[in-house]
Amino acid sequence: MPMSSLPNMPIMQMTGCVTSMQPMMQNMQPMMQNMQPMMQNMQPMMQRMMQQPMMMMQMGDMGDMHSSKHFGQSVRRFLASGQTLLVIFMLRQLSHTLGFRCEWARYLHSCIRNSMAGAKKKEVDLLFLEYVEKMHRCMVSYTSDPFYPMLMLPGLITPSKKGRLTVYPIEYPDVWRHYKRQLASFWTAEEVDFSKDREQWDTLLSDAERKFVRSILAFFAASDSVVSLNIMNNFCKEVTILEAQICYTFQAMMENIHAEVYSIMIDVYVTDPTERDQILNDVGTIPSVKRKVDWSEQWSLSDAPLSRRLLAYAVVEGVFFSGAFCAIYWLKQRNLLPGLTKSNEFIARDEGMHTDFAVCMYKLLGSPLTTTEAHAIFKDAVAIETEFITESIPCHMVGMNAELMASYIRFVADALLLRLGHPILFGDSNPFDFMELMGMVGRSNFFEERVSHYQRADVLNEDQVGTAQIYDPDF
Repeated sequence: MPMSSLPNMPIMQMTGCVTSMQPMMQNMQPMMQNMQPMMQNMQPMMQRMMQQPMMMMQMGDMGDMHSSKHFGQSVRRFLASGQTLLVIFMLRQLSHTLGFRCEWARYLHSCIRNSMAGAKKKEVDLLFLEYVEKMHRCMVSYTSDPFYPMLMLPGLITPSKKGRLTVYPIEYPDVWRHYKRQLASFWTAEEVDFSKDREQWDTLLSDAERKFVRSILAFFAASDSVVSLNIMNNFCKEVTILEAQICYTFQAMMENIHAEVYSIMIDVYVTDPTERDQILNDVGTIPSVKRKVDWSEQWSLSDAPLSRRLLAYAVVEGVFFSGAFCAIYWLKQRNLLPGLTKSNEFIARDEGMHTDFAVCMYKLLGSPLTTTEAHAIFKDAVAIETEFITESIPCHMVGMNAELMASYIRFVADALLLRLGHPILFGDSNPFDFMELMGMVGRSNFFEERVSHYQRADVLNEDQVGTAQIYDPDF
């Protein structure tokens, strides 16, 4: 109420207003008392920070602020005593006063998270998200408060509305496009004809080439299950954007189709039950295959921040399959195993879309890794994939130079690094003219057989995104 209107207010009405405010004032007293020690603990750090304003604007220098144990202890004490709104309010005031928001939210989150170990870290993530949503329900609007974007914490991608149950209106059009693109490319195992593969397996392939295919199937048979489980057990629970959950669940279904196709291949190519069991157990017996699966599972079970795991699974989809896809596509140039090569085109295209979506989510998270961190993950993965493709799969025996194959893997890794927003690491060029990076153009006659890049016209000609018509000719 404007102060100028107070003189015109009846005395009884003014008395009633003051009386109604007394309980509120009494409730604020403990909060104000609790604020004093927190402010005292923060004063030295604030003075140091104000003396170095440039440090405040650089995430790379936030480590200096992390040395203030007193602030972190105060935060944890207040949260433990239920003073959630006080902590958020103080953070909000500091953020607006000092002119930077995102750094403080992440610092507050790390103060709490770094004091925990193991699975407790994820509990802290979810608990802090609950605090944030409580603050917004009690104090501000989701749409009007400029402070809300800073609460998109590392390891959590959250919706703009709590409890959203309907698809429309679309809130994340870019994410929704990835889902529609995958939907338009849907296929099933029944569309692949393996009738000619069995005869060629017995008569046209050498022992080395059969070993090569078996090694690929040993990895593929296990890897898609690892990816699917990671999606359902981790990403779908942590990423609560509805559009992303829809895309992730569809992706998991696609991985299940891939797993079914690999099982069909094993049944077609290997009729002896003992040999078939050996292929399925090769995951544990071939060291390079085991290292690939273990590396993937390591990130699936990791409590690392979501940004690290999103990048790692972009590597799984975009790098760990690249060598095998390339080798199978080389077989197509020799007109061998048409069922295998056709399904490889379908699956390679799918994995390319999954990689695209992983890149989208990594960028949407808004907390990218440092170049050093990203390069370390890629360097490790490329070494494992190179070992797998050059040792477990004897490229020299099927007419492919192992050195060129290793160069191709590094080329794929660099391309993915650039898409993720990081500098290249290796500097290799594509050594294979016949291979197009994760998006091979089908060359089959459309009227003779369905090409692998075919997409359902009724799904992707025009995307209905909210109330807008969005047309993308690239689709």
